[in-house]
Amino acid sequence: MSTQTTGESISLASLTSLGVGGHAGRFVCVTDRTSLQVEVRQARAQNSRIYLLGGGSNLVVADEGVNGTVVQVAIKGQTILEETAEGIRIRVNAGEVWDDFVAHAVNNQWAGVECMSGIPGWVGAAPIQNIGAYGQEVASVIEQVEVLDLNTGRFENYSNSECQFSYRSSAFKKNKATPKAVVSVTFKLKKKNEGLVQYRDLQADFASSGQAPELQHVRDAVLRIRGNKSMLLEDKDPNGQSAGSFFTNPILDEEGRTQLLQKTEGAPPIYPYGDRYKTSAAWLIEQAGFEKGFALGAAALSSKHTLAITNQGNASSAEIVHLAKVIQAKVWDRWQILLIPEPQFWGFDPHPLMEQAP
Repeated sequence: MSTQTTGESISLASLTSLGVGGHAGRFVCVTDRTSLQVEVRQARAQNSRIYLLGGGSNLVVADEGVNGTVVQVAIKGQTILEETAEGIRIRVNAGEVWDDFVAHAVNNQWAGVECMSGIPGWVGAAPIQNIGAYGQEVASVIEQVEVLDLNTGRFENYSNSECQFSYRSSAFKKNKATPKAVVSVTFKLKKKNEGLVQYRDLQADFASSGQAPELQHVRDAVLRIRGNKSMLLEDKDPNGQSAGSFFTNPILDEEGRTQLLQKTEGAPPIYPYGDRYKTSAAWLIEQAGFEKGFALGAAALSSKHTLAITNQGNASSAEIVHLAKVIQAKVWDRWQILLIPEPQFWGFDPHPLMEQAP
C-alpha cells in the first residue's frame, strides 16, 4: 500500500496546467488500488468531500481552493490481456500519461489512438471526458473501465455501453450522485500500420507531404498541427498555461442548424454528427468579435487559437472565469448558442458558467 500525503494545505495551482486556484484542505497521492480504497474510506468517515485529480490538465480551481480531500489517482502500469494477429487488448492504469500510452501504441503499430496524440493528462481522465481529436474518440477503442465507487467503496467494471459515451461526456461525468474513481481502462486496438486521416487539417497535411498515412506519420502530423496551434503543453510556449480547448464544439439539432444558417452570412462550419450536427466553437467565438490574443487582465485567448483561454503568468481563476463569461455571453447574444465549458470547475458554487448561463 502506498499513499503520499504532500500536505494538509497544498496549493492546487501547481498541480494544474492552467496554473490557477487556491489550496486543498487535504491532499493525498495514491499509487495503488488498496491505498485508493483506504483514502476514500477515510475521507467518507470524516464527511470530507472527495475531489479526484489526475494530471490536472482539464481543471479550473477557484481562488478560494477547496475544503475537502483531493485524491490524486497515480496508479501506474499496463498489462496486455490478449494478443492476436488482428489486434490487442491492453489494460492501462489511470495514472499513466495519456500521450505516453499513445506513443507506445504507435510504436507497436496498434491503431486506434494515433489521432489523439498530444492530448495532455492521464489515462484515467480519458473515459470521463470521452476525449477525442482529429476524427477519433476514445469511446471507439474502450472495451471496459474499472472504477471505485466512492459511495460504496467497491470496485466495479463498466462495459463500453454502460459508460454511456457521448460527445466529450460519459456516465462518469454526468452521474455526480454516484461518483466513480477510474482505476484502469481496457483498450481494444487493431494491429495495422495505417492511421486515420479523415479530419480536414490532417488531409491537407498529407496531401502536401505526399506521405503514406502510417501510424507514426499520422502521430507526427497531429503533433505538428497541435503545436502550431499551441495546443501542446510546453513550458517555452507563452500560450502553454491553459486547459486546452475551453469550450466544446456545440452539437445542434435540425432547428439549431437552420437558425445558425439563417443568422450567418456565408456558410458556417457545420458537420454531420450522428443524427445531429456539430459546429465550431472557435468559429463562433471569432465571429462574435474576439481575436486571438484578446485579453482581460492576465487571462487571454491564445495568440494561436481562440478556443484556448490562457494564464499569462499571474492570472486568478476569477479572471479566467470572467473572460469565459464575456465570451459565452457574446456568442449567446449573436446566435443563442450556449458554449459549454469543457474543464471541470472546483470550489465554485454554483457552477460559474452553467448555473448562471445567459
